[in-house]
Amino acid sequence: MLNISNLSLQYGSKHIFREVSAQVHADDRIGLAGVNGTGKSTLMKIITGALESDPGVISRASWFTVAYLPQEISIELGQRSLFEEAEHAFDEVLQYQQEIEKIGHQLAELNQDSPELESLLDRQGELQHLLEGHDIFLIRPQIERILFGLGFSKGDLDRPVAEFSGGWIMRLLLAKLLLQKPALLLLDEPTNHLDLDSLTWMEEFLQQYQGAMMIISHDRSFLDRVTN
Repeated sequence: MLNISNLSLQYGSKHIFREVSAQVHADDRIGLAGVNGTGKSTLMKIITGALESDPGVISRASWFTVAYLPQEISIELGQRSLFEEAEHAFDEVLQYQQEIEKIGHQLAELNQDSPELESLLDRQGELQHLLEGHDIFLIRPQIERILFGLGFSKGDLDRPVAEFSGGWIMRLLLAKLLLQKPALLLLDEPTNHLDLDSLTWMEEFLQQYQGAMMIISHDRSFLDRVTN
């Protein structure tokens, strides 16, 4: 759960918002709508820690992870392919798997009376616990399902990310967030760069999403369909 307590923000003499308090629970689906300049995007940035409020406190449980898709993006594009960039959503899982494999090789070379044996077995157990619920053999199918749902083609998977336009980069960032499956999704105008097929797919995905979400959108009908 995430607690928002007495948040206020002021720029000069202008109050963006005052004494905002709320709780976000694990299954909440919150829609934010309103005219520009009322602090919707600012609130999301404060929740992520990118901005600080004047007074006010935000606290959350240690397991309550947050992922944020901003309305405007500014990223450094490398030469990674579309698939490789999307795969970064699983960096932590893949690192755990690589460490398990490394420990396996080390254990194969140790004698049973080696002083390192116990610590390596303990670490192996910790990593296996962290990997519970993650099947690395399903990573590629998950990535392809999300990317194809958002309009990318099979031929796009090996293309360098730098070749894609800003709208497609936004779809890639959205894909990475959906693959991470955070406890709370913060989406700022996520429909801006989607065609009808991709919008329909995303609506269905969000309707089935097992987690909380907070969405800013000018599309009231979209909010009605994915929030409560």
